[in-house]
Amino acid sequence: MVVDKTALEGVYDFELRCPPTILTPSSDADAAPSLFTALQETLGLRPQHQKVPVDVVAVDRVDRVPTEN
Repeated sequence: MVVDKTALEGVYDFELRCPPTILTPSSDADAAPSLFTALQETLGLRPQHQKVPVDVVAVDRVDRVPTEN
């Protein structure tokens, strides 16, 4: 889940082009940069891991209603 904390208003349309290896973990030191690095270097976005409250809907039980069919 991504929570927008940029305080930027409006709608933005952008395209981030990167090699497919960026989406796959790799132990190769010469591999493409991580997705987090690409977002920061190309778009100026810095994703951060945080725990934030979110709304959740939990369905505990569902009962069928009898029909005339």
